[in-house]
Amino acid sequence: MHRDEERPVDTVVLDVDGTLVDSNYHHVRAWADAFAEVGRVIPEWRIHRAIGMTGELLVPHLAGDSTERAAGDEIRKRHDAHYSQAMHHVEVMPGGHRLISSLKQHGFRVVAASSGSEEQTRAALEKIDDAGDLDGWVAGDQVDTGKPAPELLEVALARVGGDRGLAVGDSVWDMRAAGDLRWYSVGLRCGGFSADELVHAGADVVHDDPADLVAHVSALPSR
Repeated sequence: MHRDEERPVDTVVLDVDGTLVDSNYHHVRAWADAFAEVGRVIPEWRIHRAIGMTGELLVPHLAGDSTERAAGDEIRKRHDAHYSQAMHHVEVMPGGHRLISSLKQHGFRVVAASSGSEEQTRAALEKIDDAGDLDGWVAGDQVDTGKPAPELLEVALARVGGDRGLAVGDSVWDMRAAGDLRWYSVGLRCGGFSADELVHAGADVVHDDPADLVAHVSALPSR
């Protein structure tokens, strides 16, 4: 590890989709339908590997720059419409109702940072019992460049006046964004990425889901 240990962690930046709520596979289906409706069939396993990116990065990543130029905005619009219809099926992850308050009890500022839109992020947080304990949240459409770029994490940290962050997420894109900032990062397997993938992408530790992290929250680096 090559982190600046003189700047203690005071803020936890939480991903939302696949971390606090079990929404990744609903997003996969929504993206698959959106691509198909503009004549592009993308295998769902490939879509899953891209979940965690913002839509502006996901479309060209999966379908190429030519598809992005020709239909990127339309694909994103269709995805959002499909996902909105599926949102009532999205459940909170085990422990998702307790993670925020548990982190707060251990002295952290806590801010949510989602690659999803503001509307989708707000709807997800409304499902979580202790979301009112958040110090703030930021959505993917509120930054210029989403994950795996670190801007979303930087904006989240600044929004709550934090000094040094710790990232919690379920995707390799979360881990890579945290790595660019040289933050400690916690990977959760509940989003569908394996422990090996998360560690390879930079996770310092991996837990199964929010409930598993709540049980180990005292082991997180802090003041």
